[in-house]
Amino acid sequence: TKNIVLETKNAFVSSKVTDDKGKPLEKVKIELIDKKAKLLIDKTESDSEGYSRIAIPSNKEIDVLFKKPGYLF
Repeated sequence: TKNIVLETKNAFVSSKVTDDKGKPLEKVKIELIDKKAKLLIDKTESDSEGYSRIAIPSNKEIDVLFKKPGYLF
């Protein structure tokens, strides 16, 4: 017999947040919520070009929340 070790890797959520005219939105808060435990996994915010990237732990079902005062997502 052989021992087999499977290495799991994180996935990533990458996004570009824009307004209704396509202009990038800076400092949009982005939160990853564990759907089962209803707990915050991690958070970040969009950069000056509206981009963000955040790691998702393996084997997690998540919700992604976007928040910025004055905007509905």
